[in-house]
Amino acid sequence: MAKERPEQEAPSEATQPDAPKKWLFLFYLCGDNDLASYIEADFREICSVGSTDNIQVLVQIDRPDGAKRYVLADGGAATEQLVSDPSLNKARVNTGDPKEAIEFFRWGMTQFPTERVAIIFSGLGIDPKYVEQRVLRQRPQLKQRIENDKDADDQQAAHRELETLVNSQLFSLCHDFTSNDALEPHELREILETLQRDGLRVDLFGLDVGGAAFIEFAYELEDLADALVAAPAVMPDDGWPYDRIIKLWDDKLRTPKPSDPLDGRQLASTVVDTVAKAYPELQSPIVAVNLSNYVLSRAARVLDTLALALLYNLGDWHILESLSQTNKSCVRLQKRSAKDAAELCNATQCDLHRVYRETADESDDSTEPASENIEPSGLLPAVDLLQLLGQLRKSLEKQEKLAPEAFGQKERLQRLLKLTMNALNELDPALTDAEIAAVPKDSDTSAYQASWLASNRLYYIHDQEADRELSILLPGVGGNLQKSQTRPSDYNYFHLRFSSRVHWASLLGVFQMILEKPHVLWRLIGSMLATESSGTRDAVLGRLIGPRSVMSGLKQEMQVFQEDGSLTLSLENEPNETCSCDDYRLRLESSIKQATLAEHVTKVFPRTFETAVRGLEAFFIGEQILWDSGPLETLGRTLGEDVIQRFGDRLREERRAMMTPAGRPPHLRLRIPRELMRYPWELMYDRDGMLCEQYAVGRQVFMELAVTRPPVQRQPGMIRALVIGDPVFSDSFDDHPEQLPGARSEAATVVETLRQLDEQLAQVPSIQVTHYIGVRLTVLEMRELLR
Repeated sequence: MAKERPEQEAPSEATQPDAPKKWLFLFYLCGDNDLASYIEADFREICSVGSTDNIQVLVQIDRPDGAKRYVLADGGAATEQLVSDPSLNKARVNTGDPKEAIEFFRWGMTQFPTERVAIIFSGLGIDPKYVEQRVLRQRPQLKQRIENDKDADDQQAAHRELETLVNSQLFSLCHDFTSNDALEPHELREILETLQRDGLRVDLFGLDVGGAAFIEFAYELEDLADALVAAPAVMPDDGWPYDRIIKLWDDKLRTPKPSDPLDGRQLASTVVDTVAKAYPELQSPIVAVNLSNYVLSRAARVLDTLALALLYNLGDWHILESLSQTNKSCVRLQKRSAKDAAELCNATQCDLHRVYRETADESDDSTEPASENIEPSGLLPAVDLLQLLGQLRKSLEKQEKLAPEAFGQKERLQRLLKLTMNALNELDPALTDAEIAAVPKDSDTSAYQASWLASNRLYYIHDQEADRELSILLPGVGGNLQKSQTRPSDYNYFHLRFSSRVHWASLLGVFQMILEKPHVLWRLIGSMLATESSGTRDAVLGRLIGPRSVMSGLKQEMQVFQEDGSLTLSLENEPNETCSCDDYRLRLESSIKQATLAEHVTKVFPRTFETAVRGLEAFFIGEQILWDSGPLETLGRTLGEDVIQRFGDRLREERRAMMTPAGRPPHLRLRIPRELMRYPWELMYDRDGMLCEQYAVGRQVFMELAVTRPPVQRQPGMIRALVIGDPVFSDSFDDHPEQLPGARSEAATVVETLRQLDEQLAQVPSIQVTHYIGVRLTVLEMRELLR
């Protein structure tokens, strides 16, 4: 074992190598808890290897008696050194405070710059037992009530209160016993976001803790690293074999193969394989997850589409029964997983403090094997995502055979089956026959397949066959969902971006509600939420979660249905007879605040607008490189400087206030007179960029009319889309304009995208696309299409 050297003998940081190394490994070891001895062993394991010619290793370890920071020299064998600055070796560090982690990572990445960076947390994982201990330390009176046997009613009430408090903090890890704190998922995102703002990019983010491989966690860290490596369930207290990981990765860096990218994705796969080989008795100790925006957005979209389709069809008994059977199957799978873990623990004499042991009775005098002591209340509220979808597919297939044709029952089940298969294929894709056929004959098909899957699938390719991948929240796994009093809102779940993007919590909440209420009522509510106008939807939501709510307990689950806020920017031309410029009155209004936020009049020379339009026309008609945005930016800045002016700060303030937790941009409605419609207002720059890059921009034209027309309400039912691309002008058209280059192919792309969306949604609701591309339309025909 390596031995600490006295702090006064530590070398200065000037001894860093001049040439930067390829990789920096930052280990954040959280040992101020029951894992102290195991974390210390992890530290010694890391020190036995130390840094290498290609890898710089830095460690911060928090022990019960304080924290210290180490710079490991090359070669291992007693090469760990305390950093030279005594102020960096603190008496106390709260590993539950994200600022402490940020400070360590920022220091390491700036003092030891490398090409790539891996950050690894080691400590306690998601565990109700440790949350319970933390809650009772914070509330000694509650502990006294629980221990008081004289008042049974109060004791029972105290137990319910404790359960609620534990659930509200369940999604936390890296528990610090001295500070009585822990990190939550949104704080992990805060850590990586802060580093990214400082220009410090992380390639691999590792969590050597138990039960942290959630789809919700992955979505929280979207695009902030290349890969997440974490355990979906049990992780033995010995943790990852750090010495083997460092040595194996260093070997690959020293003797690279031409086909090896040696990036965060490959390191993630290497870690998974190394940990799996270290624990052959565990079927799937850890998993590597792709954190790219492209992959996670697609995964979230298919899950959201499926959740919405199920939610809108829960009024169908066969679909409700499919979900009930799926839940029961998931409970059985989770119990079996807990039983296997307990039997493994007994057989190998290993400790599983990193994740809840999942047994109800852990007393030393128990003569029954741990596997027999499992109770539903001891299970984490989660299930494997792919297993869940697989069980749902089986349940839907069974009900599809039983369902009658009447009232479209069989057809609805077939659509949901298709959506379920879409989700399974998206989360676990394989090469299609067409893609395999497209591989060059002289190429390695398996290598091509591995490369394709590595960049396009949610789970990274590795050598080990995993029995379990990502988990997803399922409160009913703690028992029978039909009898469970636990709902998604009982957990600290709504801090997560996933809950604002995917209607999963809504589906679970409504499912529980229907089991207690007549399910036929939801058929009406679901159809109204799916197809009615925003005003009607607001009225329905008011009845669901407003002051006169019929189910106020589901307020958080239903929040994702609420309309996003919008801003309205009105431009009104006021001709100025005293000079050659025009006055423009600008108003900024908010749909949330129901008020005019700002107003001012600006002077603009019409020639400026005409120059901008001519420049834009020249850009699109000419042969410029389309991805060269320089000319567009110049035009946008010109318009922005003349028109927006003092609105820049206010626009930024309102945009930030309206940003949703899921990161969706706010809506900006441009209310423009007809005579000003030809100008490219969407390209205007405010202080942060083009309006079209920051908002979901739409136009609204207004004209001076003697009679006010009532607003047209959206008709319930299918979504109808009209696409007109590059209409052909007749010879009698006065201006004889040129046909717009590329407009026909762009319109065809829009049509195909809408059809794909209709396919993905399984026509829930249906999208009807009418298109006229490269054809001549009269005014009467056009008006008829718009009716």
